Amino acid sequence: MPLYEKVKELLALRKITIIKYTFSIAITLCSFFTTNNLLFLFFSILELGIIFSLSNALVKKSNLWGNILNFILILLYNIELLVLNFADSFVTLIMINNLSSWEALKGRIVIYLTGIILLIIFSSLPIVYIDFNYSNFSRAKKVVIRFQNLKLLSLVAFIEIILLLCLGTSFSPAMSIYDLSNNISKYNQLLQNNSSKNIKSEEFHRSEIANHRDKPKNLPERPNVILIFTEGMSQHIIEDDRNIVPNLRNIQSISLRFDNYYNHTFATYAGIIGQLYSGYQLKNNDKNYLISLPQILEGFGYQTAFINTEPKNIEFTTYLGNLDFEKVISAPINKSLGVSSDKNAYRKLFDEMNSQGDKPFLLTMYTFGTHLGMDGFEKKFGDGKDRLLNRFHDMDFQFGKFIDEFNKSKFSENTIIIFTSDHATFVDDEYRSSFPKNSRVQGNLDKVPLFIYYKGVIPEVVDVEGRNSINLTPTILDYLDYSAGNYFLGQSLFSKNKNDNIYSTLFVSELTYRTTKDNKISEIPKNEKEKIEQKVSEYYSIARNK
Repeated sequence: MPLYEKVKELLALRKITIIKYTFSIAITLCSFFTTNNLLFLFFSILELGIIFSLSNALVKKSNLWGNILNFILILLYNIELLVLNFADSFVTLIMINNLSSWEALKGRIVIYLTGIILLIIFSSLPIVYIDFNYSNFSRAKKVVIRFQNLKLLSLVAFIEIILLLCLGTSFSPAMSIYDLSNNISKYNQLLQNNSSKNIKSEEFHRSEIANHRDKPKNLPERPNVILIFTEGMSQHIIEDDRNIVPNLRNIQSISLRFDNYYNHTFATYAGIIGQLYSGYQLKNNDKNYLISLPQILEGFGYQTAFINTEPKNIEFTTYLGNLDFEKVISAPINKSLGVSSDKNAYRKLFDEMNSQGDKPFLLTMYTFGTHLGMDGFEKKFGDGKDRLLNRFHDMDFQFGKFIDEFNKSKFSENTIIIFTSDHATFVDDEYRSSFPKNSRVQGNLDKVPLFIYYKGVIPEVVDVEGRNSINLTPTILDYLDYSAGNYFLGQSLFSKNKNDNIYSTLFVSELTYRTTKDNKISEIPKNEKEKIEQKVSEYYSIARNK
Protein backbone atom coordinates (compact mmCIF):
# COMPACT_ATOMS: atom_id res chain seq x y z
CA MET A 1 0.00 0.00 0.00
CA PRO A 2 1.41 3.44 -0.93
CA LEU A 3 2.53 5.74 1.88
CA TYR A 4 -0.17 8.27 0.99
CA GLU A 5 -2.90 5.63 1.41
CA LYS A 6 -1.51 4.55 4.76
CA VAL A 7 -1.48 8.11 6.08
CA LYS A 8 -5.00 8.61 4.78
CA GLU A 9 -6.12 5.44 6.54
CA LEU A 10 -4.44 6.58 9.75
CA LEU A 11 -6.24 9.90 9.71
CA ALA A 12 -9.58 8.25 9.04
CA LEU A 13 -9.13 5.81 11.93
CA ARG A 14 -8.01 8.46 14.37
CA LYS A 15 -10.24 11.35 13.29
CA ILE A 16 -11.99 11.76 16.68
CA THR A 17 -8.65 12.14 18.42
CA ILE A 18 -7.49 14.56 15.74
CA ILE A 19 -10.71 16.61 16.06
CA LYS A 20 -10.22 16.80 19.83
CA TYR A 21 -6.70 18.17 19.57
CA THR A 22 -7.63 20.43 16.66
CA PHE A 23 -10.16 22.15 18.91
CA SER A 24 -7.47 22.77 21.53
CA ILE A 25 -5.08 24.05 18.87
CA ALA A 26 -7.79 26.41 17.57
CA ILE A 27 -8.32 27.88 21.05
CA THR A 28 -4.56 28.23 21.41
CA LEU A 29 -4.24 30.12 18.12
CA CYS A 30 -7.14 32.38 19.11
CA SER A 31 -5.36 33.21 22.36
CA PHE A 32 -2.30 34.22 20.35
CA PHE A 33 -4.33 36.55 18.13
CA THR A 34 -5.98 37.95 21.27
CA THR A 35 -2.86 38.48 23.36
CA ASN A 36 -0.46 38.96 20.44
CA ASN A 37 2.20 37.29 22.58
CA LEU A 38 4.32 34.49 21.14
CA LEU A 39 5.35 33.25 24.58
CA PHE A 40 1.76 32.29 25.45
CA LEU A 41 1.53 30.45 22.12
CA PHE A 42 4.88 28.69 22.51
CA PHE A 43 4.29 27.46 26.06
CA SER A 44 0.74 26.38 25.25
CA ILE A 45 1.72 24.34 22.18
CA LEU A 46 4.59 22.82 24.14
CA GLU A 47 2.31 21.73 26.97
CA LEU A 48 -0.34 20.49 24.58
CA GLY A 49 2.39 18.31 23.08
CA ILE A 50 3.20 16.96 26.55
CA ILE A 51 -0.47 16.14 27.12
CA PHE A 52 -0.62 14.33 23.78
CA SER A 53 2.59 12.36 24.41
CA LEU A 54 1.65 11.35 27.93
CA SER A 55 -1.93 10.42 27.02
CA ASN A 56 -0.87 8.51 23.92
CA ALA A 57 1.63 6.46 25.91
CA LEU A 58 -0.85 5.70 28.69
CA VAL A 59 -3.84 4.91 26.47
CA LYS A 60 -1.79 2.17 24.78
CA LYS A 61 -1.47 0.37 28.13
CA SER A 62 -4.92 1.24 29.52
CA ASN A 63 -7.60 2.75 27.34
CA LEU A 64 -9.74 3.67 30.37
CA TRP A 65 -7.03 5.38 32.44
CA GLY A 66 -5.52 7.00 29.40
CA ASN A 67 -8.85 8.60 28.50
CA ILE A 68 -9.50 9.70 32.09
CA LEU A 69 -6.11 11.37 32.30
CA ASN A 70 -6.53 12.97 28.90
CA PHE A 71 -9.98 14.32 29.77
CA ILE A 72 -8.70 15.99 32.95
CA LEU A 73 -5.60 17.47 31.33
CA ILE A 74 -7.32 18.64 28.16
CA LEU A 75 -10.24 20.13 30.09
CA LEU A 76 -7.92 22.11 32.36
CA TYR A 77 -5.85 23.19 29.36
CA ASN A 78 -8.90 24.29 27.37
CA ILE A 79 -10.32 26.23 30.33
CA GLU A 80 -7.06 28.11 30.80
CA LEU A 81 -6.78 29.01 27.12
CA LEU A 82 -10.43 30.01 26.79
CA VAL A 83 -10.18 32.28 29.85
CA LEU A 84 -6.98 33.75 28.40
CA ASN A 85 -8.94 34.67 25.28
CA PHE A 86 -11.58 36.58 27.21
CA ALA A 87 -9.78 37.89 30.27
CA ASP A 88 -6.18 38.60 29.23
CA SER A 89 -4.92 36.14 31.86
CA PHE A 90 -5.23 32.56 32.93
CA VAL A 91 -7.69 31.62 35.68
CA THR A 92 -7.05 33.61 38.87
CA LEU A 93 -8.20 33.37 42.46
CA ILE A 94 -10.26 36.52 41.97
CA MET A 95 -12.19 34.83 39.17
CA ILE A 96 -12.83 31.77 41.35
CA ASN A 97 -14.07 33.90 44.25
CA ASN A 98 -16.39 35.83 41.96
CA LEU A 99 -18.00 32.79 40.34
CA SER A 100 -20.90 33.23 42.75
CA SER A 101 -21.62 36.53 40.99
CA TRP A 102 -22.14 34.88 37.61
CA GLU A 103 -25.49 36.67 37.27
CA ALA A 104 -23.56 39.86 36.68
CA LEU A 105 -22.26 38.36 33.42
CA LYS A 106 -25.68 37.66 31.93
CA GLY A 107 -25.12 40.22 29.17
CA ARG A 108 -22.70 37.70 27.58
CA ILE A 109 -24.20 34.58 29.05
CA VAL A 110 -24.89 33.06 25.61
CA ILE A 111 -21.22 33.42 24.64
CA TYR A 112 -19.97 32.00 27.93
CA LEU A 113 -22.44 29.11 28.00
CA THR A 114 -21.58 28.23 24.40
CA GLY A 115 -17.91 28.22 25.31
CA ILE A 116 -18.50 26.01 28.36
CA ILE A 117 -20.61 23.53 26.37
CA LEU A 118 -17.99 23.30 23.62
CA LEU A 119 -15.26 22.78 26.22
CA ILE A 120 -17.11 19.89 27.81
CA ILE A 121 -18.02 18.27 24.47
CA PHE A 122 -14.55 18.40 22.93
CA SER A 123 -12.74 17.59 26.18
CA SER A 124 -14.95 14.51 26.57
CA LEU A 125 -14.16 13.07 23.14
CA PRO A 126 -12.43 9.69 23.48
CA ILE A 127 -8.89 9.24 22.26
CA VAL A 128 -7.25 6.19 20.75
CA TYR A 129 -3.64 5.21 20.49
CA ILE A 130 -1.98 6.73 17.45
CA ASP A 131 0.55 4.30 16.06
CA PHE A 132 2.87 5.44 13.30
CA ASN A 133 4.55 2.06 13.09
CA TYR A 134 4.29 0.96 9.46
CA SER A 135 6.70 -1.49 7.91
CA ASN A 136 7.74 0.77 5.03
CA PHE A 137 7.54 4.01 6.97
CA SER A 138 10.94 3.94 8.64
CA ARG A 139 10.90 7.50 9.89
CA ALA A 140 7.57 6.95 11.59
CA LYS A 141 9.01 3.86 13.26
CA LYS A 142 11.57 6.03 14.98
CA VAL A 143 8.87 8.41 16.12
CA VAL A 144 6.73 5.69 17.68
CA ILE A 145 9.71 4.20 19.46
CA ARG A 146 10.27 7.52 21.11
CA PHE A 147 6.62 7.73 22.04
CA GLN A 148 6.61 4.28 23.52
CA ASN A 149 9.76 4.84 25.55
CA LEU A 150 8.61 8.32 26.68
CA LYS A 151 11.88 9.74 25.32
CA LEU A 152 10.07 12.44 23.37
CA LEU A 153 7.97 13.30 26.42
CA SER A 154 11.11 13.57 28.54
CA LEU A 155 12.76 15.80 25.97
CA VAL A 156 9.76 18.15 25.69
CA ALA A 157 9.40 18.27 29.47
CA PHE A 158 13.12 19.12 29.81
CA ILE A 159 12.74 21.96 27.29
CA GLU A 160 9.70 23.18 29.24
CA ILE A 161 11.63 23.27 32.52
CA ILE A 162 14.54 25.17 30.99
CA LEU A 163 12.21 27.75 29.47
CA LEU A 164 10.31 28.15 32.74
CA LEU A 165 13.58 28.82 34.54
CA CYS A 166 14.68 31.33 31.91
CA LEU A 167 11.41 33.10 31.08
CA GLY A 168 9.32 32.64 34.23
CA THR A 169 6.01 30.89 34.81
CA SER A 170 3.49 33.56 33.83
CA PHE A 171 3.08 32.25 30.25
CA SER A 172 2.51 28.61 31.19
CA PRO A 173 -1.03 27.15 31.46
CA ALA A 174 0.29 24.29 33.61
CA MET A 175 2.09 26.58 36.04
CA SER A 176 -0.99 28.79 36.19
CA ILE A 177 -3.01 25.79 37.41
CA TYR A 178 -0.26 24.94 39.90
CA ASP A 179 -0.12 28.53 41.20
CA LEU A 180 -3.92 28.71 41.37
CA SER A 181 -4.11 25.54 43.47
CA ASN A 182 -1.45 26.95 45.82
CA ASN A 183 -3.29 30.26 46.08
CA ILE A 184 -6.59 28.52 46.85
CA SER A 185 -4.84 26.56 49.61
CA LYS A 186 -3.23 29.71 51.04
CA TYR A 187 -6.50 31.62 50.81
CA ASN A 188 -8.44 28.89 52.61
CA GLN A 189 -5.76 28.81 55.28
CA LEU A 190 -6.11 32.57 55.64
CA LEU A 191 -9.86 32.20 56.11
CA GLN A 192 -9.33 29.52 58.72
CA ASN A 193 -6.71 31.52 60.59
CA ASN A 194 -8.87 34.61 60.69
CA SER A 195 -11.81 32.66 62.08
CA SER A 196 -9.73 31.60 65.08
CA LYS A 197 -7.79 34.80 65.75
CA ASN A 198 -8.67 36.99 68.70
CA ILE A 199 -7.27 40.41 67.85
CA LYS A 200 -8.03 43.41 70.04
CA SER A 201 -9.91 45.99 67.99
CA GLU A 202 -8.30 48.85 69.91
CA GLU A 203 -5.22 48.46 67.77
CA PHE A 204 -7.10 49.88 64.77
CA HIS A 205 -9.33 52.31 66.64
CA ARG A 206 -9.10 56.03 66.00
CA SER A 207 -10.84 58.51 68.24
CA GLU A 208 -11.53 61.07 65.51
CA ILE A 209 -11.28 61.99 61.85
CA ALA A 210 -8.60 64.61 61.39
CA ASN A 211 -9.75 67.86 59.81
CA HIS A 212 -7.51 68.80 56.87
CA ARG A 213 -10.07 70.79 54.85
CA ASP A 214 -12.86 73.08 56.07
CA LYS A 215 -16.32 72.60 54.66
CA PRO A 216 -17.06 75.18 51.94
CA LYS A 217 -18.92 78.17 53.31
CA ASN A 218 -21.49 78.05 50.51
CA LEU A 219 -22.78 74.68 51.72
CA PRO A 220 -25.41 74.37 54.46
CA GLU A 221 -24.58 72.94 57.87
CA ARG A 222 -25.65 69.43 56.88
CA PRO A 223 -25.65 69.12 53.09
CA ASN A 224 -27.25 66.16 51.35
CA VAL A 225 -24.84 63.63 49.87
CA ILE A 226 -25.23 61.70 46.61
CA LEU A 227 -22.59 58.99 46.28
CA ILE A 228 -22.38 57.26 42.88
CA PHE A 229 -20.31 54.13 42.30
CA THR A 230 -20.00 53.51 38.56
CA GLU A 231 -19.23 49.94 37.57
CA GLY A 232 -15.68 49.43 36.30
CA MET A 233 -14.67 53.00 35.49
CA SER A 234 -11.05 53.95 34.86
CA GLN A 235 -9.98 57.57 34.68
CA HIS A 236 -8.40 57.18 31.25
CA ILE A 237 -11.85 56.62 29.73
CA ILE A 238 -12.80 60.15 30.76
CA GLU A 239 -9.55 61.51 29.33
CA ASP A 240 -9.74 59.54 26.07
CA ASP A 241 -9.25 61.71 22.96
CA ARG A 242 -12.38 60.24 21.38
CA ASN A 243 -14.49 62.08 23.98
CA ILE A 244 -16.40 58.94 24.95
CA VAL A 245 -17.97 60.51 28.05
CA PRO A 246 -18.33 64.25 27.32
CA ASN A 247 -20.66 65.00 30.23
CA LEU A 248 -18.38 63.39 32.80
CA ARG A 249 -15.43 65.14 31.24
CA ASN A 250 -17.12 68.51 31.51
CA ILE A 251 -18.45 68.08 35.05
CA GLN A 252 -15.13 66.73 36.30
CA SER A 253 -13.36 69.80 34.86
CA ILE A 254 -15.52 72.16 36.94
CA SER A 255 -15.47 70.04 40.12
CA LEU A 256 -13.17 69.33 43.01
CA ARG A 257 -11.17 66.57 41.35
CA PHE A 258 -8.71 64.08 42.85
CA ASP A 259 -5.95 63.20 40.42
CA ASN A 260 -3.67 60.13 40.37
CA TYR A 261 -6.21 58.23 42.44
CA TYR A 262 -6.36 54.41 42.27
CA ASN A 263 -8.70 51.59 43.22
CA HIS A 264 -7.63 49.84 46.42
CA THR A 265 -9.00 46.39 45.52
CA PHE A 266 -10.97 44.33 43.02
CA ALA A 267 -13.89 43.57 42.28
CA THR A 268 -17.32 45.12 43.04
CA TYR A 269 -18.18 43.56 46.39
CA ALA A 270 -14.80 44.24 47.93
CA GLY A 271 -14.61 47.61 46.19
CA ILE A 272 -17.84 49.14 47.51
CA ILE A 273 -17.68 47.84 51.08
CA GLY A 274 -13.98 48.69 51.30
CA GLN A 275 -14.65 52.31 50.40
CA LEU A 276 -17.60 52.67 52.78
CA TYR A 277 -15.72 51.15 55.73
CA SER A 278 -12.22 52.26 54.70
CA GLY A 279 -10.91 48.72 55.01
CA TYR A 280 -10.13 45.55 53.09
CA GLN A 281 -12.50 42.67 52.49
CA LEU A 282 -11.52 39.01 52.72
CA LYS A 283 -14.67 37.44 51.23
CA ASN A 284 -17.38 38.91 49.01
CA ASN A 285 -20.27 38.18 51.32
CA ASP A 286 -18.54 38.87 54.64
CA LYS A 287 -20.16 41.49 56.82
CA ASN A 288 -17.87 44.18 58.21
CA TYR A 289 -18.85 44.74 61.86
CA LEU A 290 -16.88 47.95 62.22
CA ILE A 291 -18.16 51.46 61.48
CA SER A 292 -19.09 52.83 58.07
CA LEU A 293 -19.93 56.06 56.28
CA PRO A 294 -23.74 55.60 56.52
CA GLN A 295 -23.52 54.75 60.23
CA ILE A 296 -21.52 57.88 61.01
CA LEU A 297 -23.81 60.10 58.97
CA GLU A 298 -26.86 58.57 60.68
CA GLY A 299 -25.27 59.69 63.94
CA PHE A 300 -25.37 63.24 62.57
CA GLY A 301 -29.06 63.02 61.71
CA TYR A 302 -28.90 61.73 58.12
CA GLN A 303 -31.30 59.37 56.40
CA THR A 304 -29.35 56.76 54.46
CA ALA A 305 -30.34 54.52 51.56
CA PHE A 306 -28.71 52.44 48.82
CA ILE A 307 -30.37 52.11 45.41
CA ASN A 308 -30.12 48.50 44.26
CA THR A 309 -29.75 48.13 40.48
CA GLU A 310 -29.68 44.30 40.72
CA PRO A 311 -32.74 43.57 42.85
CA LYS A 312 -33.18 40.08 41.34
CA ASN A 313 -29.62 39.12 42.28
CA ILE A 314 -30.18 37.55 45.72
CA GLU A 315 -26.50 37.51 46.65
CA PHE A 316 -25.98 41.17 45.78
CA THR A 317 -29.20 42.22 47.52
CA THR A 318 -28.12 40.36 50.68
CA TYR A 319 -24.72 42.00 50.41
CA LEU A 320 -26.29 45.48 50.24
CA GLY A 321 -28.41 44.64 53.28
CA ASN A 322 -25.19 44.12 55.25
CA LEU A 323 -23.79 47.59 54.48
CA ASP A 324 -25.68 49.26 57.35
CA PHE A 325 -27.86 51.58 55.29
CA GLU A 326 -31.29 52.28 56.75
CA LYS A 327 -32.96 51.23 53.50
CA VAL A 328 -32.12 49.34 50.32
CA ILE A 329 -34.33 50.56 47.47
CA SER A 330 -34.91 48.55 44.30
CA ALA A 331 -34.54 50.33 40.97
CA PRO A 332 -36.81 49.39 38.02
CA ILE A 333 -35.25 46.59 35.99
CA ASN A 334 -34.84 45.86 32.31
CA LYS A 335 -36.89 42.69 31.88
CA SER A 336 -34.60 41.04 29.34
CA LEU A 337 -31.51 41.30 31.56
CA GLY A 338 -33.01 41.43 35.03
CA VAL A 339 -31.00 44.52 36.02
CA SER A 340 -31.60 48.23 35.95
CA SER A 341 -30.37 50.26 33.00
CA ASP A 342 -28.46 53.42 33.86
CA LYS A 343 -31.43 55.38 32.54
CA ASN A 344 -33.74 53.76 35.07
CA ALA A 345 -31.14 54.00 37.81
CA TYR A 346 -30.62 57.75 37.46
CA ARG A 347 -34.37 58.28 37.14
CA LYS A 348 -34.85 56.37 40.40
CA LEU A 349 -32.10 58.36 42.09
CA PHE A 350 -33.76 61.68 41.31
CA ASP A 351 -37.19 60.39 42.35
CA GLU A 352 -35.74 59.25 45.69
CA MET A 353 -34.14 62.65 46.23
CA ASN A 354 -37.57 64.22 45.87
CA SER A 355 -39.16 61.73 48.23
CA GLN A 356 -36.86 62.52 51.14
CA GLY A 357 -38.26 64.47 54.09
CA ASP A 358 -36.75 67.38 55.97
CA LYS A 359 -33.77 65.42 57.27
CA PRO A 360 -30.53 65.52 55.29
CA PHE A 361 -29.85 62.35 53.34
CA LEU A 362 -27.13 60.09 52.00
CA LEU A 363 -28.27 58.37 48.80
CA THR A 364 -25.81 55.87 47.38
CA MET A 365 -26.10 54.08 44.07
CA TYR A 366 -24.12 51.54 42.08
CA THR A 367 -24.82 51.83 38.35
CA PHE A 368 -24.69 48.57 36.40
CA GLY A 369 -24.89 49.61 32.75
CA THR A 370 -21.11 49.63 32.18
CA HIS A 371 -20.66 46.08 33.47
CA LEU A 372 -18.89 43.43 31.44
CA GLY A 373 -21.20 42.03 28.79
CA MET A 374 -23.72 44.86 28.81
CA ASP A 375 -24.43 47.22 25.93
CA GLY A 376 -25.72 50.76 25.71
CA PHE A 377 -29.47 50.76 26.17
CA GLU A 378 -30.28 54.08 24.54
CA LYS A 379 -27.29 56.15 23.40
CA LYS A 380 -24.67 54.57 21.14
CA PHE A 381 -21.16 55.85 20.58
CA GLY A 382 -20.28 56.73 17.00
CA ASP A 383 -21.47 54.01 14.63
CA GLY A 384 -22.61 51.89 17.58
CA LYS A 385 -20.40 48.91 16.69
CA ASP A 386 -18.23 49.02 19.80
CA ARG A 387 -20.18 47.46 22.69
CA LEU A 388 -17.82 48.65 25.41
CA LEU A 389 -17.76 52.25 24.22
CA ASN A 390 -21.55 52.10 23.91
CA ARG A 391 -21.82 51.16 27.57
CA PHE A 392 -19.76 54.09 28.79
CA HIS A 393 -21.31 56.55 26.36
CA ASP A 394 -24.82 55.60 27.42
CA MET A 395 -23.88 55.86 31.10
CA ASP A 396 -22.48 59.32 30.40
CA PHE A 397 -25.63 60.34 28.53
CA GLN A 398 -27.83 59.33 31.46
CA PHE A 399 -25.49 61.03 33.93
CA GLY A 400 -25.66 64.22 31.85
CA LYS A 401 -29.47 64.18 31.91
CA PHE A 402 -29.37 63.69 35.68
CA ILE A 403 -26.96 66.61 36.14
CA ASP A 404 -29.16 68.89 34.00
CA GLU A 405 -32.15 68.01 36.14
CA PHE A 406 -30.10 68.36 39.31
CA ASN A 407 -28.88 71.86 38.40
CA LYS A 408 -32.45 73.03 37.77
CA SER A 409 -33.68 71.66 41.10
CA LYS A 410 -33.58 72.88 44.68
CA PHE A 411 -30.94 70.25 45.47
CA SER A 412 -28.21 72.08 43.55
CA GLU A 413 -27.77 74.49 46.47
CA ASN A 414 -27.68 72.00 49.35
CA THR A 415 -26.47 68.70 47.90
CA ILE A 416 -23.04 67.44 46.90
CA ILE A 417 -22.55 64.76 44.25
CA ILE A 418 -19.59 62.44 44.71
CA PHE A 419 -18.75 60.45 41.60
CA THR A 420 -16.37 57.50 41.66
CA SER A 421 -16.11 53.82 40.75
CA ASP A 422 -16.23 50.45 42.49
CA HIS A 423 -12.98 49.46 40.77
CA ALA A 424 -10.95 49.97 37.59
CA THR A 425 -12.25 48.84 34.21
CA PHE A 426 -11.82 45.10 33.76
CA VAL A 427 -9.35 44.06 31.07
CA ASP A 428 -11.02 41.56 28.75
CA ASP A 429 -11.17 40.96 25.02
CA GLU A 430 -13.58 43.87 24.47
CA TYR A 431 -11.39 46.22 26.50
CA ARG A 432 -8.25 45.31 24.55
CA SER A 433 -10.11 45.91 21.31
CA SER A 434 -11.51 49.28 22.40
CA PHE A 435 -8.34 50.54 24.12
CA PRO A 436 -5.43 48.85 22.30
CA LYS A 437 -2.92 51.45 23.51
CA ASN A 438 -3.77 51.02 27.20
CA SER A 439 -1.62 48.47 28.96
CA ARG A 440 -1.26 47.88 32.72
CA VAL A 441 1.42 46.62 35.02
CA GLN A 442 -1.33 45.06 37.15
CA GLY A 443 -4.43 44.19 35.11
CA ASN A 444 -7.05 44.98 37.78
CA LEU A 445 -5.34 48.10 39.13
CA ASP A 446 -5.68 51.51 37.50
CA LYS A 447 -6.43 55.18 38.12
CA VAL A 448 -10.13 55.73 38.79
CA PRO A 449 -12.20 58.93 38.92
CA LEU A 450 -13.19 60.77 42.06
CA PHE A 451 -14.72 64.22 42.05
CA ILE A 452 -17.11 66.29 44.17
CA TYR A 453 -19.64 68.50 42.41
CA TYR A 454 -22.36 70.95 43.38
CA LYS A 455 -23.56 74.16 41.79
CA GLY A 456 -21.23 76.46 43.72
CA VAL A 457 -18.14 74.28 43.84
CA ILE A 458 -14.82 75.98 43.13
CA PRO A 459 -12.92 73.92 40.52
CA GLU A 460 -9.75 72.41 41.93
CA VAL A 461 -7.38 69.53 41.20
CA VAL A 462 -5.90 67.73 44.21
CA ASP A 463 -2.97 65.52 43.25
CA VAL A 464 -3.09 62.57 45.69
CA GLU A 465 0.10 61.03 44.27
CA GLY A 466 -1.02 57.43 44.13
CA ARG A 467 -3.34 57.22 47.10
CA ASN A 468 -6.38 55.06 46.61
CA SER A 469 -10.07 54.47 47.22
CA ILE A 470 -9.65 53.12 50.74
CA ASN A 471 -9.40 56.81 51.62
CA LEU A 472 -12.87 57.72 50.29
CA THR A 473 -14.92 57.76 53.50
CA PRO A 474 -12.38 59.71 55.60
CA THR A 475 -12.16 62.22 52.75
CA ILE A 476 -15.94 62.72 52.55
CA LEU A 477 -16.24 63.16 56.31
CA ASP A 478 -13.30 65.56 56.39
CA TYR A 479 -14.90 67.61 53.61
CA LEU A 480 -18.18 67.79 55.54
CA ASP A 481 -16.43 68.53 58.87
CA TYR A 482 -17.78 65.42 60.57
CA SER A 483 -15.68 63.50 63.05
CA ALA A 484 -16.31 60.28 64.96
CA GLY A 485 -14.56 57.28 66.41
CA ASN A 486 -13.66 54.82 63.68
CA TYR A 487 -11.53 51.91 62.49
CA PHE A 488 -10.57 53.39 59.13
CA LEU A 489 -7.37 52.21 57.55
CA GLY A 490 -7.37 55.15 55.16
CA GLN A 491 -7.04 58.86 55.76
CA SER A 492 -8.34 62.05 54.21
CA LEU A 493 -7.00 62.78 50.74
CA PHE A 494 -6.74 66.40 51.85
CA SER A 495 -3.94 65.44 54.21
CA LYS A 496 -0.60 66.88 53.16
CA ASN A 497 1.22 63.92 54.70
CA LYS A 498 0.60 61.77 51.68
CA ASN A 499 2.81 58.83 52.55
CA ASP A 500 2.51 58.47 56.30
CA ASN A 501 -0.09 55.71 56.04
CA ILE A 502 0.89 52.41 54.40
CA TYR A 503 -2.74 51.54 53.63
CA SER A 504 -3.39 54.74 51.69
CA THR A 505 -1.40 53.43 48.74
CA LEU A 506 -1.86 49.69 49.31
CA PHE A 507 -3.73 47.56 46.76
CA VAL A 508 -4.97 44.26 48.20
CA SER A 509 -7.02 41.69 46.30
CA GLU A 510 -7.14 38.16 47.72
CA LEU A 511 -3.42 37.31 47.96
CA THR A 512 -2.19 40.08 45.65
CA TYR A 513 -0.39 43.05 47.23
CA ARG A 514 0.85 46.10 45.31
CA THR A 515 1.72 49.69 46.16
CA THR A 516 0.78 52.81 44.19
CA LYS A 517 2.96 55.10 46.26
CA ASP A 518 4.17 58.18 44.38
CA ASN A 519 1.88 57.29 41.50
CA LYS A 520 3.90 54.18 40.61
CA ILE A 521 2.52 50.64 40.61
CA SER A 522 5.20 48.39 42.06
CA GLU A 523 5.90 45.26 44.05
CA ILE A 524 6.32 45.45 47.81
CA PRO A 525 9.70 44.29 49.18
CA LYS A 526 9.40 40.85 50.74
CA ASN A 527 10.31 41.91 54.28
CA GLU A 528 7.77 44.76 54.21
CA LYS A 529 5.12 42.60 52.53
CA GLU A 530 5.13 40.04 55.34
CA LYS A 531 4.52 42.74 57.94
CA ILE A 532 1.76 44.35 55.86
CA GLU A 533 0.08 40.99 55.23
CA GLN A 534 0.06 40.38 58.97
CA LYS A 535 -1.58 43.74 59.71
CA VAL A 536 -4.19 43.31 56.97
CA SER A 537 -4.92 39.82 58.31
CA GLU A 538 -5.46 41.28 61.77
CA TYR A 539 -7.87 43.84 60.31
CA TYR A 540 -9.78 41.01 58.60
CA SER A 541 -10.13 39.30 61.96
CA ILE A 542 -11.65 42.20 63.83
CA ALA A 543 -13.85 43.28 60.90
CA ARG A 544 -15.35 39.78 60.46
CA ASN A 545 -16.03 39.07 64.11
CA LYS A 546 -19.00 40.65 65.80
